[in-house]
Amino acid sequence: MSTSRLQSEVDVLIFDFENANSTTREIQKRSKQLELINLEFKSKLDEIEQTVLYDASQKDNRNKATEIFRLTHELDKT
Repeated sequence: MSTSRLQSEVDVLIFDFENANSTTREIQKRSKQLELINLEFKSKLDEIEQTVLYDASQKDNRNKATEIFRLTHELDKT
């Protein structure tokens, strides 16, 4: 092979390498953005879970209070 042919192949390889590096940097940047979005969604999910658990415990407390009232009323009747 001639030197110009080898140089041409080296130039193509360098070009491909630079493109791959550029693509890698873009993917890393996007990955960091997605990680931040993921953390934000996880935080929102945790908040929703806490709200659901709180609402469920409030409902359970109301049901138990009603049952206590009912049982107390029945006990008073006897």
